[in-house]
Amino acid sequence: DCRFWNRVFTIENSGASQQITMLNARYFASYIKNTYGSGTHIIMSETGLSSVYQGHNYEGQQAASVAFAYYLAEFDPNIDMLAIHRDYDNSGETSGGWWLGIYHSNGSAKPSADVFKYMDTKNWNSHVSHYMNAHIGSNWKSQINGFNANFFNNK
Repeated sequence: DCRFWNRVFTIENSGASQQITMLNARYFASYIKNTYGSGTHIIMSETGLSSVYQGHNYEGQQAASVAFAYYLAEFDPNIDMLAIHRDYDNSGETSGGWWLGIYHSNGSAKPSADVFKYMDTKNWNSHVSHYMNAHIGSNWKSQINGFNANFFNNK
């Protein structure tokens, strides 16, 4: 389920958390840096955000989750990189219920492809905000510590 913002019942900002998601990545990134040293690099790799969940199409939600995950990582001083798992849906994964690409296997773009292309540019707002507001809520920026829209003006 790409809607990780709905998973708050299993997410805690402590070592007792049942899951690590982008919602509590800030806590765990800080924990890792404090435990293993400031020189430790934190790379959030293979971040899989499926556009289908339990047979329902969540392409708009996937677009929101790609941007939300990126912004949570970008504005966290302890996270060095976020890598989205896949560019195209893979038949080996889709047969198991995972539609992780930002493009369909036939090459057609999902909404997340447009969001991915513009989410860190000066045109981010016109390509991202609709999905964020519709699926996460109009207060999504307040959920990202240190979010600064001016950061993208020079890109």
